Amino acid sequence: MKLSDEEKARLREAELDKLKQSLFESNKSTDPRLVVAAVQPSVSLMAPIAPQIEQPEVSEGGERYPAQFVEQPQPAPVQPAVELPVQPIETSLAEAIRKFRAPDEVVRSNVRVSEDVFSRVTAFFANNPASKLDILTYLLFTYLPRPTPSGRVPPWLLEIPPENLRRFNLVYLEDRSLSDRFTQITTVHGVTRVDLIENIVRHCLPPAGRVYPPKRRRRRTD
Repeated sequence: MKLSDEEKARLREAELDKLKQSLFESNKSTDPRLVVAAVQPSVSLMAPIAPQIEQPEVSEGGERYPAQFVEQPQPAPVQPAVELPVQPIETSLAEAIRKFRAPDEVVRSNVRVSEDVFSRVTAFFANNPASKLDILTYLLFTYLPRPTPSGRVPPWLLEIPPENLRRFNLVYLEDRSLSDRFTQITTVHGVTRVDLIENIVRHCLPPAGRVYPPKRRRRRTD
């Protein structure tokens, strides 16, 4: 029986398909590309994880920016702690002197002090509404310790003042209790009254910055 050309073409295609299928089946076990289920190596859960390397950012045009030019996320700003307003402390020294009231039964006493101590008191008097008598009286009543059983006094009060001529006169007020304080300290510690006064002034008042000479009294002409 003679086959037509169309039937011959179909038979030829069928034979080619059968040949391709046979070749596929024979190479299936050896061609790695055709392996369906490849055996993957097991990974231990305790294996160290390699650090991730930050990749530079890529622009729309495909260019890679250097890492230092890539904008990094900024940490949130730390809010400063809210501070309470500072409460005013004690009044200034000038205000304390202005409010000070000496005892009723007092006497005026004179003391010869050095140029430095006289200038400190005078400079404070020149810049504050308080007389030199009130300044020195307040400092002595405030900073000269009262007698105590232990007899302790601040170390700065017992220092030896610089050796200077004491030719400037200052006046202050004292009562019996202040006089007893002087007596107790000078007797126990062997210091003089003028040394105590000089140490108190030098401890409480800043240097004058210049010498303040005493004012000369005007002579009466009548």
